[in-house]
Amino acid sequence: MRRNSTTSKKSSKESTPLSSPETAKQNSVSQSTEVESNVLLESSLRRMHYQTLTGEKKYRLVIRQQPFHVRMCGSTDKDRRTLDPPPIIEILEVDEAGHLYPIIKDSAFYIMRVELWNEQKSEITLFKKKFVDLPLIIGDLVVGSKVLSDDLGRTGTFFVFDDVSIRYQGRYRLKFKFYDIESGNELDCLMPKAYVLSEMFSQEFVALTAREFPGMLKSAEITKHFKTQGLRLSIRN
Repeated sequence: MRRNSTTSKKSSKESTPLSSPETAKQNSVSQSTEVESNVLLESSLRRMHYQTLTGEKKYRLVIRQQPFHVRMCGSTDKDRRTLDPPPIIEILEVDEAGHLYPIIKDSAFYIMRVELWNEQKSEITLFKKKFVDLPLIIGDLVVGSKVLSDDLGRTGTFFVFDDVSIRYQGRYRLKFKFYDIESGNELDCLMPKAYVLSEMFSQEFVALTAREFPGMLKSAEITKHFKTQGLRLSIRN
């Protein structure tokens, strides 16, 4: 299905882009290994093919708040601590010229999933404890979108991971995957209903033992601002 160019041009005139194509390039993720690059290239081509067939819009993730550290919780869920600060991701629309625009759409079909990867960007999910395989990352690993006003006074669509914990110490990255699970399109028989439309790695963060953990960081302004809009976020001054 061909995208309606008239509609695209009209929407571009009605809103102001957040950045130019050159600025967008500066915010891209760092270069990965050759194997990973091939995997990501194949995934990107499949995603572009899907978007071309369905007329789907193109999206880009922007991590507005990166995880820095976390106190590991071990094999039990007692005294479980969450990532500090909580990751906050905004989803933006990319037009044909590469400009980025905020999305203001309260959609129950927008979801984001988080995965745990090591610092070399290889996925890791389990670790052994007394011959038992336990998930290394636990908590709310899939969250829905929220239309919120940020600390700059701009409204957009955000995903907030306020309940994610790590069981074992080490250096890690998170990988965020954005889905639009709305069904009923004419290509349901050809493509999955939940297809990854955009994905991005976080910066490295560290999981520490209780003895090593220095304490929670002071809350950023965006966290405080989201708290006033009803999100269950802990604030530390």
